[in-house]
Amino acid sequence: MSNRHSSDKTRLMLADSLRELMKKKPLDKIKIHEIVDNCGLNRQTFYYHFHDIYALVEWICQYDSAQLMNEYNDSGDVKLIVTKILDYIQLRRDEIICVLNSKAQLYFINYVNNSLDYCLKGVIDDYAKDRKLDDHYRSFISGFYTFALSGELFDWIKAGSSTKMPPQELVRMLEIVISDNIRLTVERCSKVNRP
Repeated sequence: MSNRHSSDKTRLMLADSLRELMKKKPLDKIKIHEIVDNCGLNRQTFYYHFHDIYALVEWICQYDSAQLMNEYNDSGDVKLIVTKILDYIQLRRDEIICVLNSKAQLYFINYVNNSLDYCLKGVIDDYAKDRKLDDHYRSFISGFYTFALSGELFDWIKAGSSTKMPPQELVRMLEIVISDNIRLTVERCSKVNRP
């Protein structure tokens, strides 16, 4: 267990170092030697954990996603997960813009989509408790709303986040738009026989 803890601690050191460097320069311009020099490790240690910088970015997104999911309380609250994602975006805005403007943008997009999908499947399962909902429809509904919500989030980020719309207003607007729509969609789909 202590070996795993040590490994996580090293990964977090590398992640923090990269995050610090992304405040100063574009991700695609950062070199591995800068990351390790910045945190007092060596290249061999970096390569023991990651094969390149983009693998480190992917790990950061997976780590942050796991942290977010640990905070999510399975209450089926889309508002909660969107608020948590917006808080994360506000906290790490410069870093996120750096990632979105790099070859690693897919990792952040996956982070947002996976977080939303996880939450939405919980909401769908909650609404489908007393209904028979085919997995095909469950996946489609989750994918549809994940795509819609993430599209709005990425537009919000690209537009300058809070300058376009304060986070609380975005959450309120998203809640208005999807409120009851997921429940109604689950009800309709549970009545449809799959062809």
